[in-house]
Amino acid sequence: MILRRWLLAVLLCAGSLCSATQDVRAEGGKPAQPVVSEVVFAVGEWAPMIGENIENFGIHSKRVMEVFKAMGYRVRLEFLPWQRAYEQTRQGIYVGTFSWLSTVDRAAVFYVPDHPIAR
Repeated sequence: MILRRWLLAVLLCAGSLCSATQDVRAEGGKPAQPVVSEVVFAVGEWAPMIGENIENFGIHSKRVMEVFKAMGYRVRLEFLPWQRAYEQTRQGIYVGTFSWLSTVDRAAVFYVPDHPIAR
């Protein structure tokens, strides 16, 4: 639950991300191939920041994908109406959503970092 809240908040208005690393060893103790996990975010349309039919899915989407790729994650975006994206992320169906402004109510439910996705 904390990971879901962290990921949501990271993408609510994040730019500074932390990663969890995993030391995966093959037989014989040698490093195995890195495990690529997929992270699925619920988002809505907000051109030019986020959009299903925009290059790189928008400015914020591109940045989020770059950051998560650097941490070894593949990102998939599910485009939904904004309210559904928010509610289903809150319910744990999705690990995160972006880009939202920080409010007292949102900060009470999700971890909201101090840094924006883009300037």
